[in-house]
Amino acid sequence: MSDILAILALVISVLGIAATYFGFVMKMSDRQSSFETKVSERMAKVEANSDIFWKVLEPHMAAIIHSPIHRDRDELVDKLVHNCITISEASTLISMLEENIRENGDNSKKLASAFLLARVKALVTTGNLLDDNNCT
Repeated sequence: MSDILAILALVISVLGIAATYFGFVMKMSDRQSSFETKVSERMAKVEANSDIFWKVLEPHMAAIIHSPIHRDRDELVDKLVHNCITISEASTLISMLEENIRENGDNSKKLASAFLLARVKALVTTGNLLDDNNCT
Protein backbone atom coordinates (compact mmCIF):
# COMPACT_ATOMS: atom_id res chain seq x y z
CA MET A 1 0.00 0.00 0.00
CA SER A 2 2.79 2.40 0.82
CA ASP A 3 4.37 1.63 -2.56
CA ILE A 4 1.15 2.64 -4.30
CA LEU A 5 0.99 5.88 -2.31
CA ALA A 6 4.63 6.64 -3.14
CA ILE A 7 4.02 6.01 -6.83
CA LEU A 8 0.83 8.09 -6.72
CA ALA A 9 2.68 10.93 -4.97
CA LEU A 10 5.45 10.73 -7.58
CA VAL A 11 2.93 10.79 -10.46
CA ILE A 12 1.10 13.77 -8.92
CA SER A 13 4.42 15.60 -8.45
CA VAL A 14 5.49 14.94 -12.03
CA LEU A 15 2.08 16.05 -13.33
CA GLY A 16 2.25 19.21 -11.22
CA ILE A 17 5.71 20.06 -12.52
CA ALA A 18 4.65 19.30 -16.10
CA ALA A 19 1.50 21.45 -15.76
CA THR A 20 3.53 24.32 -14.33
CA TYR A 21 6.16 24.01 -17.07
CA PHE A 22 3.69 23.73 -19.95
CA GLY A 23 1.59 26.53 -18.52
CA PHE A 24 4.68 28.74 -18.57
CA VAL A 25 5.53 27.60 -22.10
CA MET A 26 2.00 28.35 -23.28
CA LYS A 27 2.12 31.84 -21.74
CA MET A 28 5.45 32.48 -23.45
CA SER A 29 4.05 31.20 -26.74
CA ASP A 30 1.06 33.56 -26.43
CA ARG A 31 3.37 36.46 -25.62
CA GLN A 32 5.55 35.65 -28.60
CA SER A 33 2.52 35.49 -30.91
CA SER A 34 1.33 38.84 -29.58
CA PHE A 35 4.80 40.32 -30.05
CA GLU A 36 5.04 38.99 -33.60
CA THR A 37 1.64 40.49 -34.43
CA LYS A 38 2.66 43.89 -33.05
CA VAL A 39 5.96 43.83 -34.95
CA SER A 40 4.17 42.85 -38.15
CA GLU A 41 1.67 45.70 -37.74
CA ARG A 42 4.44 48.21 -37.07
CA MET A 43 6.43 47.02 -40.08
CA ALA A 44 3.34 47.47 -42.27
CA LYS A 45 3.00 51.05 -41.00
CA VAL A 46 6.67 51.78 -41.69
CA GLU A 47 6.35 50.34 -45.18
CA ALA A 48 3.23 52.41 -45.86
CA ASN A 49 4.97 55.56 -44.65
CA SER A 50 8.00 54.76 -46.80
CA ASP A 51 5.79 54.34 -49.85
CA ILE A 52 4.14 57.71 -49.15
CA PHE A 53 7.57 59.32 -48.79
CA TRP A 54 8.70 57.97 -52.16
CA LYS A 55 5.43 58.83 -53.91
CA VAL A 56 5.94 62.44 -52.88
CA LEU A 57 9.68 62.56 -53.56
CA GLU A 58 10.04 60.60 -56.82
CA PRO A 59 8.30 63.08 -59.16
CA HIS A 60 10.39 65.98 -57.82
CA MET A 61 13.63 64.03 -58.20
CA ALA A 62 12.59 63.04 -61.73
CA ALA A 63 11.89 66.68 -62.61
CA ILE A 64 15.33 67.72 -61.38
CA ILE A 65 17.27 65.24 -63.52
CA HIS A 66 15.11 65.40 -66.67
CA SER A 67 17.12 66.51 -69.65
CA PRO A 68 16.44 66.76 -73.39
CA ILE A 69 19.73 64.96 -74.04
CA HIS A 70 19.06 61.81 -71.95
CA ARG A 71 15.68 60.67 -73.23
CA ASP A 72 16.26 56.98 -72.46
CA ARG A 73 17.08 57.74 -68.85
CA ASP A 74 14.13 60.12 -68.56
CA GLU A 75 11.79 57.48 -69.96
CA LEU A 76 13.00 54.93 -67.38
CA VAL A 77 12.70 57.46 -64.55
CA ASP A 78 9.13 58.19 -65.65
CA LYS A 79 8.39 54.47 -65.60
CA LEU A 80 9.80 54.33 -62.08
CA VAL A 81 7.58 57.19 -60.97
CA HIS A 82 4.53 55.50 -62.51
CA ASN A 83 5.37 52.06 -61.02
CA CYS A 84 5.80 50.53 -64.44
CA ILE A 85 9.48 49.67 -64.45
CA THR A 86 10.61 46.12 -65.09
CA ILE A 87 13.57 44.29 -63.62
CA SER A 88 15.71 44.67 -66.75
CA GLU A 89 14.81 48.36 -67.06
CA ALA A 90 15.71 48.88 -63.39
CA SER A 91 19.16 47.39 -64.01
CA THR A 92 19.66 49.74 -66.93
CA LEU A 93 18.43 52.72 -64.89
CA ILE A 94 20.84 51.85 -62.06
CA SER A 95 23.77 52.04 -64.50
CA MET A 96 22.51 55.32 -65.95
CA LEU A 97 22.02 56.92 -62.53
CA GLU A 98 25.45 55.80 -61.33
CA GLU A 99 26.97 57.31 -64.46
CA ASN A 100 24.99 60.53 -63.91
CA ILE A 101 26.34 60.79 -60.35
CA ARG A 102 29.93 60.30 -61.55
CA GLU A 103 29.79 62.65 -64.52
CA ASN A 104 27.40 65.42 -63.52
CA GLY A 105 28.82 68.62 -62.05
CA ASP A 106 25.47 69.91 -60.82
CA ASN A 107 25.09 68.96 -57.14
CA SER A 108 21.28 69.08 -57.21
CA LYS A 109 21.23 66.58 -60.11
CA LYS A 110 23.75 64.39 -58.30
CA LEU A 111 21.58 64.42 -55.18
CA ALA A 112 18.41 63.67 -57.15
CA SER A 113 20.19 60.84 -58.96
CA ALA A 114 21.44 59.45 -55.65
CA PHE A 115 17.93 59.45 -54.18
CA LEU A 116 16.49 57.73 -57.25
CA LEU A 117 19.37 55.26 -57.28
CA ALA A 118 18.64 54.35 -53.66
CA ARG A 119 14.96 53.88 -54.51
CA VAL A 120 15.63 51.66 -57.53
CA LYS A 121 18.16 49.54 -55.63
CA ALA A 122 15.68 49.13 -52.77
CA LEU A 123 12.99 48.01 -55.21
CA VAL A 124 15.38 45.53 -56.82
CA THR A 125 16.48 44.19 -53.43
CA THR A 126 12.94 43.72 -52.13
CA GLY A 127 11.66 42.35 -55.43
CA ASN A 128 8.94 44.99 -55.74
CA LEU A 129 9.34 45.36 -59.49
CA LEU A 130 7.23 44.11 -62.35
CA ASP A 131 8.20 41.03 -64.32
CA ASP A 132 9.68 41.87 -67.69
CA ASN A 133 6.47 40.80 -69.44
CA ASN A 134 3.90 42.53 -67.17
CA CYS A 135 4.44 46.22 -67.93
CA THR A 136 2.34 47.94 -70.53
